[in-house]
Amino acid sequence: MSHARQLVLLLIAIHVSAGLIPPMFRTIVSEDEASTLIAALGAKPCIRECLKPVLDGANELDEMLPSQALKTMCSAQKETVSCLIKQPLCSGKVVVDVALSGLQQACGSKKPIFKLMEKCLDEKAAPVYASCNDLCMVQSAIGNLTESATVQKLAKLGGNPTAVAREAGPLCESILCALPCLYSGLNDVCPFSGLYTVDVMLIPLDKAIRVAESMGMRDMIKRQLPKECRPFMLRQTLQDLRHGKQIKYY
Repeated sequence: MSHARQLVLLLIAIHVSAGLIPPMFRTIVSEDEASTLIAALGAKPCIRECLKPVLDGANELDEMLPSQALKTMCSAQKETVSCLIKQPLCSGKVVVDVALSGLQQACGSKKPIFKLMEKCLDEKAAPVYASCNDLCMVQSAIGNLTESATVQKLAKLGGNPTAVAREAGPLCESILCALPCLYSGLNDVCPFSGLYTVDVMLIPLDKAIRVAESMGMRDMIKRQLPKECRPFMLRQTLQDLRHGKQIKYY
């Protein structure tokens, strides 16, 4: 399995686990669910070991305010990066680098922006997260994917990203619903917060598309994905999502 294909298929999972993106969806996935999905995607043991701080951090977010959650995840991200540096022979680092790129920016160059919005988000964001989750059934889609017989079997047998991707259509549909919902809902309660939140969530997908294009594999990968997931392989889709637009996948 090539790095580019693994990378794009793994990025389906970063929108599943609150530990692999900034904690904008709150904790709607358990550590066990995230671990199962990562194993089913074929992540190497060294990658799973280094992702543990991120997954542990995500598991603690449930009752945290957004500002506290981001601090927790920034600390976890540093631990993961440090772990990978200490394992020079661990393959698959490019996947983690891409998957964590949004979180890295939220903890780095975009941190001052979120700092300006943190008081408002702490006070007003929770109902928006809950409403978008309920409207788009993100949590149900996550549970259905991680509990499916296919994913459970793959997690035990070493993983297969392509097989996981075939099961991910309903989850991609939920995410396509949730991102515009968060964009408008958060902007309504805290001006511009929806714009920056969605932008950070989409950074890994931007990076994944660039990697796939550089290897001449974008179209091939897109064909292998369910129709609900294919929009994530299009630059125009990501641009539209950054403007809060609803996306059709058929």
